[in-house]
Amino acid sequence: MSSSKMNKQFNDTSPEEKALLKSIRLLYKAGIFNEKGNFKKQRLLRLSEKLYGIKPDKHQADDLFLNLETYGFIKIISGDLIRAEKETLESVIEAEPIEKDKIGFFNQIRNAFSGDGDALLALGKHIYITGKEGLDKAWYMRICITTFEKALEVYTIERFPEKYAMAQNNLGNAYGTLAGTGDAEGNCKKAIESYEEALKIYTPDNFPQEYAMTRNNMGNAYGTLAGTGDTEANIITSIQAYEEALKIYTAGSFPADFAMTQNNMGNAYGTLAGIRDTAGNCKKAIDAYQKALEVYTIERFPEDYAMTQNNLGTVCRTLSGVEKRAGNCKKAINAFNEALKVYTIDSSNADFAMTQNNLGNAYGTLAGVEDTADNSNKSIEAYEEALKVYTLDSLPTDYAMTQNNLGNSYGTLSGVEDKPGNCKKAIGAFEEALKVFTKNAYPGAHKVIYANLERTKRFCSGKR
Repeated sequence: MSSSKMNKQFNDTSPEEKALLKSIRLLYKAGIFNEKGNFKKQRLLRLSEKLYGIKPDKHQADDLFLNLETYGFIKIISGDLIRAEKETLESVIEAEPIEKDKIGFFNQIRNAFSGDGDALLALGKHIYITGKEGLDKAWYMRICITTFEKALEVYTIERFPEKYAMAQNNLGNAYGTLAGTGDAEGNCKKAIESYEEALKIYTPDNFPQEYAMTRNNMGNAYGTLAGTGDTEANIITSIQAYEEALKIYTAGSFPADFAMTQNNMGNAYGTLAGIRDTAGNCKKAIDAYQKALEVYTIERFPEDYAMTQNNLGTVCRTLSGVEKRAGNCKKAINAFNEALKVYTIDSSNADFAMTQNNLGNAYGTLAGVEDTADNSNKSIEAYEEALKVYTLDSLPTDYAMTQNNLGNSYGTLSGVEDKPGNCKKAIGAFEEALKVFTKNAYPGAHKVIYANLERTKRFCSGKR
């Protein structure tokens, strides 16, 4: 049946039939359906009653579903399951006003299914996926947390241990994501508590894959917690969690999970390298990234490949600060260039700019060791590429940071060629950075950049 005929058919349905069809759409928008895309009749009837006051008896309900199948809106799969085509759900059934307010919508659906643990779990997962990347992340995560907490009122550890562990792991993920928006310490600790609850059920023997997943998640939470204090202890605990996950996630059995956890492990060792044993921990990070790249090839996992190459480049540059300066800088440059095979200004402009800035830093470091003019010019080229994305209006702090880096490279270049011209460019770049990093707003950054500016002016004027 054509879309126009389906739309006419929808308009011609009875109020009771419309209520069921709208309920199907709302469950679809809330993510409450099974892995095959089927909806439970009982949930549709419950939502129809809650929102539209429709309460048919069993015989009337059966007739309503049969009518909807006859009209071509749904297919009855079994006694309690129906399915609807995506086009019907998206284009034929009219959107309800409550859908416009996502947060209010999710709250209303959650309240409608209080006591239905499976529906609450499905809703919580859908809210998490919907909100984890958006501007309203904090709001979504709070609703997500409340939803999983409601599910845990149903799924107790004594009665439903597996569902309890699943809900606790999901709750931990929501707290972990919320930590990125504020109160990182408090939310990370709540995430860790949830993961520990999940691990009461998820053991290596009984639920090995779930155990590894939760250990990886716990490692991420401790890694974030390390940024709030007690960094060394928390990073070491993070690494231990990843090591536990890797007892299950092997390259042969779970290659994608293995690579993900190795990348996370590399990040943790990279952080630890900033605290102690820089060379040793950088090398451990490099080893972890290289293991991840055995799975993350550019052909099969381009985004993960680029991310890991960028991480590898960052830690190679860190290592260059303590040994084999030129060699490790060149390794860093190679890794950043590999990442830029994927990160283009059109497809991934934020990652492109970040990696170009990192590439500029690596060339800038190398310029202090060899081929000063050539490497300084390459550093400048990379920063200028980053500044195509980092503009003063759209990303002021990134713009200012990159302008400061650009000023440093022009300053270095002024020592070997066209001193007046490159001095002028260096001073201009520092002054651009200071438009953002003012004394009042960013006193620390202002002090550093102002010192760079004054040093450059003295050098350019021939004063010490």
